[in-house]
Amino acid sequence: GGGAAASAPLTVLTREEESEVRKVWMMVDVDGSGAIDSSELGLLMQQLNGGTAPRADEVSRVREQVDSDADGVITWEEFKSAMDRWLGSGRKRTHEADSSDDEAASPVSRKRLHKEISSF
Repeated sequence: GGGAAASAPLTVLTREEESEVRKVWMMVDVDGSGAIDSSELGLLMQQLNGGTAPRADEVSRVREQVDSDADGVITWEEFKSAMDRWLGSGRKRTHEADSSDDEAASPVSRKRLHKEISSF
């Protein structure tokens, strides 16, 4: 979705990171619809959590954080923007303590996300 939402300035994914994120997108968008629905997001989160299926409320929370136009699905632009924020935050926080409130509240850790995206 496109909207005039004012959000924090984005870091720009490197070309390599965007390529990796695109690979993940193509694997997650199982039905090729061009959008990730809750079931596809749940499968991604399960993979990132070592095979443990996420609770429905965890999937909803992540979807709400990423689905900027609140249409119930995650578009490529929304997904890329979220990956940019998460991976960029990881780069910026390399010297900060591992357990920030944001990190602790998230069912998917940045470190794990980066590791998993790199493994696709």
